[in-house]
Amino acid sequence: METKPPVLSDLLLAEVLPAWSRQTITLASAASAAVPVGSVLTAAGVAPAANATATSAAVLIEPLKVGDTQALVVARGAVVDPARLVWAASASDAQIATGLAALAALGIVPKTVI
Repeated sequence: METKPPVLSDLLLAEVLPAWSRQTITLASAASAAVPVGSVLTAAGVAPAANATATSAAVLIEPLKVGDTQALVVARGAVVDPARLVWAASASDAQIATGLAALAALGIVPKTVI
């Protein structure tokens, strides 16, 4: 069975205004691997958020390629499907819950699609 890459329209359910909700950020270091749409970034521009001590700060809305130093993210004023978010493989359920709460505090509201 082939896995389809994440699609922005499945992840981003609504946003206040693209010009306000989205922004380009500079990553802490160049991407060392491809990073898919929906990856949760930390405030330091690390993707994906790996642990509870790193605050979730944005959601990647364009994939990163190796060597990319900037990323287009949704940083505020949006509704996202939490099932489409990408976390570090090592993230626990508690860490993901903490990350979702941090996103909600920024106005990136997780809402499960029924």
